[in-house]
Amino acid sequence: MHYSIQKNEAHPYFLSIQLTFEVEDNHTLLRLPLWRPGRYQAQNFAKNIREISPSKGQLRVHGRNEWKLTGIEKGNLVTISYEYYARHQDAGGTWLSDQFCLINFIGCAIVPEYKLSHKITVGLKFDEGFEVATSASQVENQFVFDDFEDLTESPILLGKQLHHGSFEYMNATHHIWLQGDVDPDWDKTIQDFKSFTKIQLDIFKSFPHKDYHYLCVLPLFKHYHGVEHHKNTVITLGPSSEFTQDDFYNNLLGVSSHELFHVWNIKQIRPEELLPYNLFKETYFDTGYVAEGITTYYGDACLYRAGVFSEEQYKKELNTLLDRHFENQGRFVKSIADSSLELWLDGYEKGIPARKTSIYVKGALVALMLDSKIQSITNKSKSLDDVMFLLYQQKNLKKGGYTSKDFQSIVEEVCGSDFEAFFSNYIYGVKPLEEELKEDLEFLGWEVEKGNSKSRWMSDFGIKLSNSGEVTDVAYNNTDDIQVGDVFKYCNQQKVTSWENFIEKKDKIDIFLERDGQIVAKQLIAKKNMYYSKLSII
Repeated sequence: MHYSIQKNEAHPYFLSIQLTFEVEDNHTLLRLPLWRPGRYQAQNFAKNIREISPSKGQLRVHGRNEWKLTGIEKGNLVTISYEYYARHQDAGGTWLSDQFCLINFIGCAIVPEYKLSHKITVGLKFDEGFEVATSASQVENQFVFDDFEDLTESPILLGKQLHHGSFEYMNATHHIWLQGDVDPDWDKTIQDFKSFTKIQLDIFKSFPHKDYHYLCVLPLFKHYHGVEHHKNTVITLGPSSEFTQDDFYNNLLGVSSHELFHVWNIKQIRPEELLPYNLFKETYFDTGYVAEGITTYYGDACLYRAGVFSEEQYKKELNTLLDRHFENQGRFVKSIADSSLELWLDGYEKGIPARKTSIYVKGALVALMLDSKIQSITNKSKSLDDVMFLLYQQKNLKKGGYTSKDFQSIVEEVCGSDFEAFFSNYIYGVKPLEEELKEDLEFLGWEVEKGNSKSRWMSDFGIKLSNSGEVTDVAYNNTDDIQVGDVFKYCNQQKVTSWENFIEKKDKIDIFLERDGQIVAKQLIAKKNMYYSKLSII
């Protein structure tokens, strides 16, 4: 089976793709994956395809992301030609611009259903100005893949501004590719990447691959995204004009450390429901707090432990997690286990008010709590590192994956204590984290204070306002008739230009707001720091 891919001559953002294969039956079902690993949500990649046609037989839409090829005979060599709109501008999509082309095959490679385990070759026809970065094997002028999963796990980045650095560690070569108008300080970058890599390898004791590639696209506009694969990660981070600024560099380090941790945690240590991947239907699992939450925790923690992040920088990252968790009113409503299961519904969208918690944010805080408790119980002789190492040894790809109960059992095995109440309260339940989280942070050496948002609208009135006066969130325990989507127009009969400055120390406010096209009058009375309480590291 062979794919040929080139830029479309008629349109700058379309790719022309041809799939050639030998027919094994007199009718063939052709499919695109419904979702991609790392984002557990229906993607409907077929919406990017137009003008699809076969060289033989007849081809018709058969269902969502499916086409049926008929009028053919076994042994026929058939070519399917189609145009693909390559403007999916994130690390998981296929993205074409003047300066680069990122090909994520999972969204653009139509496959016959009986060819998933067959060897695949890919030929690219781009002008000589493009260099290539990929973890894929290359034989002469073609890329070679063991099967369809190998293809979907091996993106190809072509770029006209590709910068490359590399380092060796524990018998593996780590490649850093930066596509963009930047001038990297390779000495510092390689030293920092090598430092957090060492910390992660200290946890897992071995690296499952001989080569690993960071495929980093640095666009001109603001962007932040990363996607994990077996032997590589794709990272999109912008704007490239800020490349030399500390915040940009720290974001690059943060997302890179996070994605490297995924080499073990999700690509090797995988929920049993995802073994093997079924890319053509939804797959529900309740351990997103392990796959993403623990990875989020370790992404920054490894940078701190490696000395790459200063104490102040790590404190800043922890406070960001704390702010995001305590501002999320869905934490009162849905457990992190149920939020994991419902990723497929709206896990990557804000959704309706106070509906769900975040597997990334609450998952990271739960991971921190587990780390602290294990260290406390074992007098610092054990930590969450030992849990992750055992999980890697006992529940890797070859041993069938893990369940939430398996994870709990390994936690209990490591520290010799019962964690039933912890999992019941914080994983399967919605008990607030504040008290135990404060104790756990303090055990780890942080000075913690309880407080409220600096915004009086949030702390005293239970309302989060945008600069334009739109209500973007309402505290879960706020019983006033203020709704998300309301737009504040006038306050005490005055036109307001700065809502935060206007409120000052007022405790009673007459507000006129717009709701569903009508102006509605409301009176708001301050409740004095009742809403959006939180923890902060000081």
